[in-house]
Amino acid sequence: MATITAQGRAVIAVTLLAWAAFWWLGWMEFGVVAAFGGCLLGAALVLVALPQPARALVRLAPDRVSAGESARAVISVRAGWLPLLSPTIRIEVAGDTRSLRLPLVPPRGERSETIEVPPLPRGVHLIGPVRHLRNDALGLLRVRRSWAGAQELLVRPRLTRLREFDPGLISDLDGVPSDHPASSDLAFHALREYVRGDDLRHVHWRSSAKADTLLVRQYVETRRSEAAIVLDDRPSAYADEAEFEVAVSVAASLAVRALRDDFEVSLICGDLHVSSRSPDVVLDAACRITQAEEGDLRHTAKLAAHGSASSLVALVSGSGCDPALLRTAGAEFPPDALRLLVRVDVAVPSTITTVSGFRPVVLGRLEDLGVLLAGSGVSA
Repeated sequence: MATITAQGRAVIAVTLLAWAAFWWLGWMEFGVVAAFGGCLLGAALVLVALPQPARALVRLAPDRVSAGESARAVISVRAGWLPLLSPTIRIEVAGDTRSLRLPLVPPRGERSETIEVPPLPRGVHLIGPVRHLRNDALGLLRVRRSWAGAQELLVRPRLTRLREFDPGLISDLDGVPSDHPASSDLAFHALREYVRGDDLRHVHWRSSAKADTLLVRQYVETRRSEAAIVLDDRPSAYADEAEFEVAVSVAASLAVRALRDDFEVSLICGDLHVSSRSPDVVLDAACRITQAEEGDLRHTAKLAAHGSASSLVALVSGSGCDPALLRTAGAEFPPDALRLLVRVDVAVPSTITTVSGFRPVVLGRLEDLGVLLAGSGVSA
């Protein structure tokens, strides 16, 4: 849609006044001025309305970065059957508008321009859309046309390096045997005498022949190598936004370490729930984590624990969270799992203890997490 600039409004006003004066006074000079202004406006309208087919493309390099890292956006403009005479384009970069003026783009030719995207906070940021600003020679009229849509730049949370978790937490493909007997599973435990109702498929016929009585295989339940990372999304649980970002980094660091140790990881924060064995999937989901006023940590933990057989559980919150609430939420998970309760509080020293089957962690700095877990035997 064409818009009238300040110069255009001035020319229109002068033209209308000259035309009125010409009709009122009959002075030819005013008629000449009115005709000249009308010609200028007509020529400007033709120039901005003339079709100028072209298209643009935005490429991010890379399209995923960590918080504090910069990126680049490459804008490529390709002309149609008409040349583009030094086109002016505007692109939105995370809410900031930038203007670029490209050199002549020949027919069917292409020009590219690279812009730097400054370091951005964790989250999903839009780069684009790209719009073409087209003026007439005198700048009386301006038309904006969209040439390319917006692209998402995913800014991932900052991570801290963690050593691998205790091998005792990790199962092979058959899982980690537990102490709970089961009639059928993958972990064979022993033989016992047949009782009415046992599945005949589990009868061990060779041993039964030797013992002269029916013997069936006894199994134990297995526990899969699953990890659940629950992040508190209540704003009241954190002193400020910076503390919340540290908590997001803690959750992401634990998730990535568990993924590298062959866990299947579930990352839960409010309505966001993603399960995967791919670090990229989990880290991309971490970019979309936000706080919610209606958050409920215990309810979130209860939903995450439903049907879960996780051998590693981590609940992450901030200094405003009551430690009793963290323990209550952690109690929703199996007691034989390693349950880390992490409270981020930058005002106190980092510590880790063991209390009633939990590992409460008070984290003053993100970098302390690896040292605490290694010192407590959680990391090998």
